[in-house]
Amino acid sequence: MFISKARTKAYPKFFDKEIICRFSGLASVGVFLMLALVPIGYLEAQDREPTASVLDVRNRTHSEWSPLGVRGGGVLLHPSLEIGTVFDDNIYRHHQNKDSDTIYHVRPRIFGISQWSRHKLQFDAYIDSFDYAQADGEDTTNWFAGLNGRVDITRNAWLDADLSFREQHEGRGSPESESRTLEPVSQTIADLGIKATYRWNRFYLSVGGRYADREHENAIEARTNRVSIQNDRDRNERQLSVEAGYDLSPGTDVFLRTTDFRHRYDQFEDAEGNRRNSDGSEGVLGFRLDVGALVAAELFSGYRSQKYNNDPNLPEIDGVTYGVDLTWNPTALSTVRTTASRKAYESALNRTSGYLSSQLNLSVDHELRRNILIGVGVGVSTNKYYGTDREDEIIQGNVQAEWKINRNLQTEAGLRLQQRNSNVPQSEYGRDSLYLSLRYSL
Repeated sequence: MFISKARTKAYPKFFDKEIICRFSGLASVGVFLMLALVPIGYLEAQDREPTASVLDVRNRTHSEWSPLGVRGGGVLLHPSLEIGTVFDDNIYRHHQNKDSDTIYHVRPRIFGISQWSRHKLQFDAYIDSFDYAQADGEDTTNWFAGLNGRVDITRNAWLDADLSFREQHEGRGSPESESRTLEPVSQTIADLGIKATYRWNRFYLSVGGRYADREHENAIEARTNRVSIQNDRDRNERQLSVEAGYDLSPGTDVFLRTTDFRHRYDQFEDAEGNRRNSDGSEGVLGFRLDVGALVAAELFSGYRSQKYNNDPNLPEIDGVTYGVDLTWNPTALSTVRTTASRKAYESALNRTSGYLSSQLNLSVDHELRRNILIGVGVGVSTNKYYGTDREDEIIQGNVQAEWKINRNLQTEAGLRLQQRNSNVPQSEYGRDSLYLSLRYSL
């Protein structure tokens, strides 16, 4: 990978004129909507009863606007069909010579949840079809099928498990791989997780494991029409974690968690000679807080290390890791949510072991009516690649509105903005998209 030395410090570009214009306009619209319309919704809902637990307005349900579902034995089924359209002004994520297109989206889905007094089971299955009006080579069909559940062994001991299968296509400009192929690269994933928890007075102990198998399909290079090797990224990922915690008070606990993980590739060497098998560990200390319907928070911090012992050219990925998830309900109709994280991810770039991604996101949602929701969000992430001096910065923003026409019919519209800045000039791009969708649910 060629790295431009002249621009190694070219990012961040927070004060770039074009970016300021695009994102300040988005922020202005969001702030105007929130400030101008909050009093209307607030006055109309003064008589609402307070929520029993911390539920942000986006996940809150109202019985008069919620689909009734279809009962089948002890399971409540929620089938739905969603159709939509998206206008994307840069479908290939190019730095220059952008191509725009209109995309038509169809998603049939079925979701089910058990109605048992003990234990719990949920399942979900859907198909995502994306049809481009002009760029036929970008047409994709993704699918997902999964279930998760809980077995209550005793009052103080339970078992959680989940299993899922999916096929998805990597988005253009993916930080894991930047292959310029005629069609998006297909990836299938099988994922299994299990965790056992035991609680004794104020103490609890959880032991869990996770296994994921990832397979990639070879593609054709756009410029040469040669085969682009992708299956050398096939791998399985295993991890084992142990968490011990103590309840300081109702709704507040501290915890210590340690995780060991192992990544094993199907091919010992990839097409460029990199040996990407790795082992690592992570240890974090954190706490959780749940103050009624007002605030819910989880914060942790620690250290992570991932070593590539089979290849001296792939450096160790190590450093501080952290996670923040803060939900604040300043009123019964508004939710402010902040998330932050620092995680390591795999990369297929030559002589690059992976990248460490630091992310910060802020969103504000407001319920104008029980059936009308508006929201605005911004996010910034920085990806530091190990093995090269490449660093990327991604700035994102969105404004959206949801309207529940009745308990079965819902429509949503929004605007998304994205800008990636990098010290690799050809990897930079800007992208704006508008979307509109309609969903029918039983």
